[in-house]
Amino acid sequence: MRKGRAMTARELINKGAQELAERGVADAETDSRLLFCHLTGVSRSRLFMEYPRKMTDTEIAAYKALIRRRGTGEPLQYIVGETEFMGLRFRVDSRVLIPRPETELLVEKALELLKGFSTKSEQGSPSASGEPAAAGEPVTATRQNPLGSRQPVRILDCCCGSGAIGLSVAALAEMPVHVICTDISSDALDVARENARNLLGTSMSRTEGFVESDEPESDGSSGASRRRGWGDKNRGKVEFLWGSFLEPVAGKRFDMILCNPPYIQDGVIPGLQREVREHEPLLALAGGADGMDPYREMIPRLTEHLTDGGVAMFEIGHDQGEAVANMFAETGEFESAQVMRDLAGRNRIVWTRRRYPQSAV
Repeated sequence: MRKGRAMTARELINKGAQELAERGVADAETDSRLLFCHLTGVSRSRLFMEYPRKMTDTEIAAYKALIRRRGTGEPLQYIVGETEFMGLRFRVDSRVLIPRPETELLVEKALELLKGFSTKSEQGSPSASGEPAAAGEPVTATRQNPLGSRQPVRILDCCCGSGAIGLSVAALAEMPVHVICTDISSDALDVARENARNLLGTSMSRTEGFVESDEPESDGSSGASRRRGWGDKNRGKVEFLWGSFLEPVAGKRFDMILCNPPYIQDGVIPGLQREVREHEPLLALAGGADGMDPYREMIPRLTEHLTDGGVAMFEIGHDQGEAVANMFAETGEFESAQVMRDLAGRNRIVWTRRRYPQSAV
């Protein structure tokens, strides 16, 4: 693109696409249009109406700067600062892995399984605090009433990154949930907290490390409860805890543990797309020599953190399904693990339930 030359929006976009293609960007035309929309605030549906407009020198310079960034391999999502996941907008930058569409399968299955949890107390009254139960806390639960005598459903999003999994469940669940998001990266947790504010309309206490949907709207209702269609008594809660894998939730039990851990083999990472290997956080990618280290660390300890009948669900690499399912089987504490395929036909999710005691069945 020649500096300072007045040109129309369409000419500018076309030149941007040409430069991106020359730099090896796979979706050059699409990205050039999206960067223009990001710069000008024009929606994609109205972009064609901008084509005849003469661009100013300032706009041309700003657009060229965005094109240069994308041309180096910096992901489009980092440049525009957000991505869509489960129909929700998440802020993302180089501190977090970019949520993939394939991971939506995990959230969709979690939401489906949540419908099997009763939201009513057998004794007619919900839990006063909604706090995750301490390990060993007696909770009477059966297949017919998985929650026993309490609510809300307690969910852990382990290795949360941007919070895409846990916050999507919190935003889209049709029942009260209490979600704890954990990550070993404090930077990632900062991003997740910001997404919680944006998505759930919640107030936050950074020092206490939690978000509660008790900030009133103009009509006096809770912002999050209004979005979910809950009554005032059923306010959701999201907490953020720092630490490695299950360490931050020592002594807590959950009805559902969801996790998209780093599972890429260390030796594979140098061959990944440059957008991934040069720009996304290695901590969120590398799973050890065979990519299985996170599963070895967590699966044997899950019974310390799952209630009877509780669900464990992991994203996996396409060739890890059998090995992860076998890990669950080896504990002797879980039902037969199910391996789910994504839309491309690749193994993507492994999930199972902790067995109920015979007396509770």
